[in-house]
Amino acid sequence: MTLFRELGDPYREATSLDRLGDALEATGDRPGAGAWTRALAVLEPLDHPDTIEIQAKLLHTGTRRHDRCHE
Repeated sequence: MTLFRELGDPYREATSLDRLGDALEATGDRPGAGAWTRALAVLEPLDHPDTIEIQAKLLHTGTRRHDRCHE
C-alpha cells in the first residue's frame, strides 16, 4: 500500500486496503473496518464507483464511516 501511495496510484492503494479488510474479516482476528475506512478515504475524492461496495461492507459491520478513520 505504501508503494502505491508513493507511486501516486490511489486506486491500487485503495484496492489493497479493501482486500486487506476482506482478509481481516475472513480470519476473524481483527475487523476489516479500519482498512475499509482508509480505502474509502482514498477513493471518495476520486469519485470512484467502488466506494459504494466499501460503504456496504462498513454498513454490514455496523461501522460508521469515521469510526475507525485513525487506526
